[in-house]
Amino acid sequence: MQTATMVTPGAQDVSVTFIRKNSALIESTRQPYEAHFNRDRHPRQQPGVLSVSIAGPYESTGISDTASRQKIFVCQPEGQLVNWNVQTP
Repeated sequence: MQTATMVTPGAQDVSVTFIRKNSALIESTRQPYEAHFNRDRHPRQQPGVLSVSIAGPYESTGISDTASRQKIFVCQPEGQLVNWNVQTP
């Protein structure tokens, strides 16, 4: 299953849930068999989530100074930057 949604910038809490199916019988094509084992063959009775992937941002308008950037980029170079890989003639 894939879904896309717009969220506001900043830290977010993400959760995943399953909507309970109606117990009424519906006359339609047969539903796929639901095995009662996970991918490691351990028994399970409830549905499970294998993974959740989050991608983005898309169409970003620039770099902003956020709390997460401050935690990742903890130091900044001082003075003139030197490229030691450049060979001089």
